[in-house]
Amino acid sequence: MTTEIKPARVSRVSFANIAPAAENAYTGSVTATIAETQEQVVFTFVTPELDERDARAIVAGYNARLSIAVSGKKEAADIAKALNTEIKTLTKGTYTIRGGASAQSSFSDTVISIAMVRAFPEVVDCKFTEEQYQEVLANLALLNVVQGDWDVADEAGKVELVSKEVTKTKRLVSYFKL
Repeated sequence: MTTEIKPARVSRVSFANIAPAAENAYTGSVTATIAETQEQVVFTFVTPELDERDARAIVAGYNARLSIAVSGKKEAADIAKALNTEIKTLTKGTYTIRGGASAQSSFSDTVISIAMVRAFPEVVDCKFTEEQYQEVLANLALLNVVQGDWDVADEAGKVELVSKEVTKTKRLVSYFKL
């Protein structure tokens, strides 16, 4: 009786993460090393001050995004291209939808949009100015309150937080980020 020997699955890319912390001025990174060429592609990002658990979650999320981007790629050149494309997308602040060519706003856009609607309730039909957008970005207290509201809300509460006005505003926030 002969046994069939299956080749071991070899990882084409390995990842090393550095979580943002006070020691590194809240600068995190994900380094992807392509096994075939030993080429390294590094994605760095800066966060506001946050606790260790959140920092680890953020870096794990970025690591997952890059891992998904290279899934199914076999050639080193294709892997490098996919990594660089995803890093460009992440740097713009948008996340691609897997399997599609369109992009959707990142979660932070939801928080910013809710904050804009709260800060400027007199604005109708999503006619916020870029100055109002910048004002909300600078108002960390408001953003933290909105983030807190989101974190404690259940599914029904989250649906309520993301009103039609917030959904419209997310499109505008994506525009302002470009």
